[in-house]
Amino acid sequence: SGDVSCLASPVSGAGVAAGRFEQMFLGAHARGLATPDEWAKDAWDTLARQNQSIIKNGEVLQGAEANLGELRAQAKELAGKRLTLLQRLQVAD
Repeated sequence: SGDVSCLASPVSGAGVAAGRFEQMFLGAHARGLATPDEWAKDAWDTLARQNQSIIKNGEVLQGAEANLGELRAQAKELAGKRLTLLQRLQVAD
């Protein structure tokens, strides 16, 4: 679920905002999955097992490819923009 919205940073002593999918990607990364595509697939496997889909712009995405496409885009954004910062804050490995 999306109950946790912040991750603790021992460097700053504060919480760092991280959404559900970011947290799923970080978990996959911590387990040794190396690429954003792998993180997205791992997240989709979890969502599919829970019979869940992504809601984007108020619409439920239909099918694995639509959901995987959105997850890939979000995972690539994390890898390109936030992962280094989260690593410096010791929120991510």
